[in-house]
Order: sequence, then structure tokens, then C-alpha cells
Amino acid sequence: MPAWMDGIEPWYAAAAGALAAAGVVAASARKLGRLLRRTVHLVDDLAGEPERPGVEGRPGLMERVGSIEDRLGRVEHEVQHNDGTSLKDAMKRTEDAVHRLARRVDQVEGGDA
Repeated sequence: MPAWMDGIEPWYAAAAGALAAAGVVAASARKLGRLLRRTVHLVDDLAGEPERPGVEGRPGLMERVGSIEDRLGRVEHEVQHNDGTSLKDAMKRTEDAVHRLARRVDQVEGGDA
């Protein structure tokens, strides 16, 4: 036994050990509680939450990804050539018209075409 422990009653040592163990258990419980709370939040984000009185519902991950895919599909439609209805097709028509007008202006002014 270390010299500094001489004269300490055994029950003091037992009480100190019990307090130290209680401190370790309390710290572990707090860490476990934080981990559990974060896990529940993750599951709520993945699964979503239904609407309740006074609180809006939140869609789950798969519903949100599906919504993003739908929106992305609409964007892709607009930035690719298709049947003439996309933004890219309209831009190409406008660009071609501007080039034709520029050539005509150059011709009228006697410039190079």
C-alpha cells in the first residue's frame, strides 16, 4: 500500500472508489445519452416525421431525394436539345436570329459579312 494511504480507514477508500465509479458511470451515461439522441435525430431525418398539431411534417430522405430527382429531370430537359421546346433550343434560335440580323446590318452598312 502506498505511504500516503497509511492511516486511511478501509471504508474511506471504499467510499472514494464508489464515488469515482459513480463519476465514471455518470460521464458514460451522458456520452451514451448524447449518442442516443444523435442516433434518434438521424433516424428521424432518414424516415421523416408526420405532421402533428402545431408542427409541420418533414419528408424523409427517400421522399426528398425523389423530389430532387424530379427537379433535376426538369432542368436537364431545359439544357439539352430536344423537340424545340427547351431553353437550350430557344437560346440557339435566338442566337441564330441575332447572327442573321448582324450580317444584314453589316450588309446594309457596307461592311464585311
